[in-house]
Amino acid sequence: SHIFAISGSHVVLIFAILIFLFKLIRIPITISKIFISLFIIFFTLITGFTASVIRASIMIILYFLIEHIGREKSLLHILCLTAFLILIIAPMQIIDIGFQLSFGAVLALCYLIPIFKITKVKNTILDYLINIFVVSVGIFLFLSPVIGLYFNKINFLSPIANLCVLPFLPFLMILGFLFLAFNWWQCLAVFIAELIYLNIKYIIFIVEYFEKFAGEFNFSILWSAGYYLVLFGVIYVIKSWRSWRS
Repeated sequence: SHIFAISGSHVVLIFAILIFLFKLIRIPITISKIFISLFIIFFTLITGFTASVIRASIMIILYFLIEHIGREKSLLHILCLTAFLILIIAPMQIIDIGFQLSFGAVLALCYLIPIFKITKVKNTILDYLINIFVVSVGIFLFLSPVIGLYFNKINFLSPIANLCVLPFLPFLMILGFLFLAFNWWQCLAVFIAELIYLNIKYIIFIVEYFEKFAGEFNFSILWSAGYYLVLFGVIYVIKSWRSWRS
């Protein structure tokens, strides 16, 4: 169900599509940023203010503001400021699982993913798949204690499942927009609907197949704290070693 839920990844995809379209038709960058910001706010309103959507929306708008005033852009700083703004308005979000997973995933991008040192390959598709897998592994390692603590189960094959599913989600979302845009043209709308159906059927098959491999794990807060101490210790050692070598 999480795969089909509206999430921060959808906001990022919409952001990327709009940026591409505005560059293609040569809309001035300032007008593009204003329109995208307003559209993202509207999207957040109509999708029910989920934690990941709010986080992604605020981060994109803050990114635009920081870029506009000419300050240095830092993903970690933007993430911390976003969390601060959300918690000022709704302090109880700190104990919400959606809030924790959403911000934890971005923290993984800040701290854990960079230590993998992904080597870019010439094949664009292969490079894209490698990045999806590495990011999935990093987020899995970072969020496993949180998932285990709340749900008492871990699926060690989830990065592979993500590799099978995630490349199709942008295509599925674009098909959804095309269906809404051309639903007045019956033949084309039916064809697009069939493509959407086949994509959803495939994704559900992959999810149900890999769900069988989820194992029961009873995590405690103490165990989770120890896990993160070890994880951040390993990250610190690797970064220090690389810094010393350079």
